[in-house]
Amino acid sequence: MVGVTVVSTGWADLNVHYGPDAVPRSQTAAEAVAGARRLGYSAICLRAHGGSSVDVANALDVAGGMRVYGGVTLNSPVGGLNPDAVALALATGGRIVALPTWSSPTETSRPRVAQTIVPVVDDGSPRPGLREVFAEVARHQAALDLGPVPSCELLGLIELAQRAGVERIVVAHPFYRAQAYSDELVLQAARAGAIIEHCFVQFHPDYPGRPDPARLVAQIDLVGPASVVLTGDSGLVGFPGIAGCLPAFAELLAPHYSRAELQRMLALTPLGLITPPDAATSPVEPSERTVA
Repeated sequence: MVGVTVVSTGWADLNVHYGPDAVPRSQTAAEAVAGARRLGYSAICLRAHGGSSVDVANALDVAGGMRVYGGVTLNSPVGGLNPDAVALALATGGRIVALPTWSSPTETSRPRVAQTIVPVVDDGSPRPGLREVFAEVARHQAALDLGPVPSCELLGLIELAQRAGVERIVVAHPFYRAQAYSDELVLQAARAGAIIEHCFVQFHPDYPGRPDPARLVAQIDLVGPASVVLTGDSGLVGFPGIAGCLPAFAELLAPHYSRAELQRMLALTPLGLITPPDAATSPVEPSERTVA
């Protein structure tokens, strides 16, 4: 499908990091929002490993045009599995709740900056607070990002969340070294109703331990584009900012997928994950640009 025509207007990036942060960042929230607006995105979601990004997102979510959402990440700075932090974030407009990332037991190789380990399962049983967190996510019809949970916990957490009423579940970048899920496990997660997230930065040529892009294509084909969301994960110093992520991802994948499939992974599915249930969103069909 070389030469397939795709559009950048209407896309939504659900994984946008910004500074100041516990680690250096290449963009501020305002710079990320401005870059996404220039590309005509419909929405972005600011993410913060240190806790909530909702206040920052609300301040930058000006009336009309692109929506700016935030969320909360349940690392140790917010008390880990803290239902009160989730309730506040979602009541004030947050749309994504992420289980521990930097505080996950799988993140053994990352230098911990003000982080302590926050397990979500103990001997097969949910840790205190987890069921209440899921109940808040379900009540607000928000998205749940499972973070880098161990392989042995993934399917059980999906089932537990669904039993609590959570309908929007994201399995975060399965090739990441912290969890490195097998294709079969990813397929089972997709069949259970989860959306599989792949982020561009991990496939940038300079990323350490970059997976072979052919593996990415094979896994998307395995689960089907309807079960995939593409994000940027921008903000890492030395890698592209928000404007250089999704367009490059589309260019990388354009030889393999139709325009409709790319639009599903870059616009329709991400908007379906974060759009509030009472909000009407219709991604506009803008002027087209060709990705070789």
